[in-house]
Amino acid sequence: MSPDRIIKLFEEVVSVLTLAVIVVLVLVQVFFRYVLSSGLLWVDELVINLMVLLVLVGAALTTREGAHIDLRLIVNSMPPWLRLVLKAAGTLVTLTFLVVLIWASSRYAYDSRRLSTTMIGIPLWLTYGTIPLGGVLILYEFLKRTIRALRDGSFNSDETAPGPDEAAP
Repeated sequence: MSPDRIIKLFEEVVSVLTLAVIVVLVLVQVFFRYVLSSGLLWVDELVINLMVLLVLVGAALTTREGAHIDLRLIVNSMPPWLRLVLKAAGTLVTLTFLVVLIWASSRYAYDSRRLSTTMIGIPLWLTYGTIPLGGVLILYEFLKRTIRALRDGSFNSDETAPGPDEAAP
């Protein structure tokens, strides 16, 4: 199995399992609060941390599939030279944001290595570490998509680059 397929499988499995665990935990919390009149304090803490993981890994998976919302209608109505400038600027802004996100969140996770969460004692470097992990996954998927678009000439076309399972037009 290729490294790219392993990354895709990781993104899919983590997204599905995380969402399933969140749903179960929230249902358990609702049962405890409204049926037993006693909430579980640790559930909220765990759900919040799992939600961060889900959002970031899900964003990487969405980047892989090319499903993020963009301003394609506006950009594609521009002349080709301006479309190229806008897409290049958008790509540079996105890359800059991802690099800063990875760097800053990595430092933050490292700085919190001696701390843990309040209720269940999860090491904070682990919970904060999901942010740079997600950032790296998003960066990988974004670079792969951008390189593919540059290679096949679709970067300045009216369409976005095809996904990994799509044929180029």
